[in-house]
Amino acid sequence: MRRTATALLALAPILGCAPPERPPEALPAPAGPEGGAHPGAEMRDASAGGARPSDSGQPSESTADGSPVEGTIDTRFAGTVFPPVTVVAPHQRSAQPGDGEWQRLAVPERGEVLAGEPAVMFKTVIHPHPISRWITLTVAAIDLRYVSVQYVPGTADVKDAKIDPRQLPVVPGLVPEPDRDALLAVFNGGFKPQHGGWGMLVRSVQVVPPREDGCTVAVTTDGMVRIGSWSNVAGTLEDVRSYRQAPPCLLEQSALHPSLQAYNERPWGGRDPRRKTRRRSAIGIDASGRVLFYGMGEEAGPRDIANGMKAVGATSAAQLDINWSWTRFLLFGRPQPDAELEVTSTLIPQMVHRRNGYVVRSVARDFFYLMRRAR
Repeated sequence: MRRTATALLALAPILGCAPPERPPEALPAPAGPEGGAHPGAEMRDASAGGARPSDSGQPSESTADGSPVEGTIDTRFAGTVFPPVTVVAPHQRSAQPGDGEWQRLAVPERGEVLAGEPAVMFKTVIHPHPISRWITLTVAAIDLRYVSVQYVPGTADVKDAKIDPRQLPVVPGLVPEPDRDALLAVFNGGFKPQHGGWGMLVRSVQVVPPREDGCTVAVTTDGMVRIGSWSNVAGTLEDVRSYRQAPPCLLEQSALHPSLQAYNERPWGGRDPRRKTRRRSAIGIDASGRVLFYGMGEEAGPRDIANGMKAVGATSAAQLDINWSWTRFLLFGRPQPDAELEVTSTLIPQMVHRRNGYVVRSVARDFFYLMRRAR
């Protein structure tokens, strides 16, 4: 992976992250073989809500986590494939060797749950800026046919929102114990409630009320994801279990937000001339609803992130948290059969984390977690 250098970006008001801190030595990011084919572009765009496609026109029978019932056929993603095809470099001038080639995410020798079959996560790197080779976007692609998504607030989020944690059906800052054996990865949520007041719903309990201008990442009862403006998502909440809002959608229905088209990045924060926003994260979904994308931008602004997420196949995308200390994508495993579950590798080097955070030690900030579905 390419490391970022000292390219200076003009920075604006930071909406909600602590000053960057130098992290401890981090685990190396895993690598693997090149990936394969692209999700069917002809499938209906499920990014902002509505029923997902199936060859019968009806959703398949499924269990509580969205896995197909044994003996039934999961037809929700008929005509789609995973992993994505190699991404065409957005800009030849800034492209580097290996850009857009998908590699499997898993380190089997570390006992990662992700190393099992089928392969459900791949990563790639692209350079979304027309000229700069120092601006990068590392993207993880996640197959929601075999992976379910859940959301948990952090201890500080609950405190900021003035919510009694006993009102919540989950323990803030921790992956629920019944879900840990199937835990694949964790990635960061968004800004603190005190920095923008973006909506948070946790398993049907309202932590922060929604904002009309918020980009909403909705997690359904079957562990799928929809992303869209509140006006597009609000009418499809009947099967939504949790949601997390962020500043206005970077990308929606394959179009960049009008402000980004006009080169106005202020609504997404992080452009304070006295500070440097080294890292910026995002979440996206493809047209079929099968492929979830997590993007980690280094030295990248909101427009760079939006263009990069679109290039890899997202049709809708939301910016999540920013800054060195609050952006992370962590893989879990047991290095030895009798070892405790722990963080075993990271999407990119030097991601701040505690080895047993999220599973033993609670964390202050909210997060999404990924589980392999029961088969």
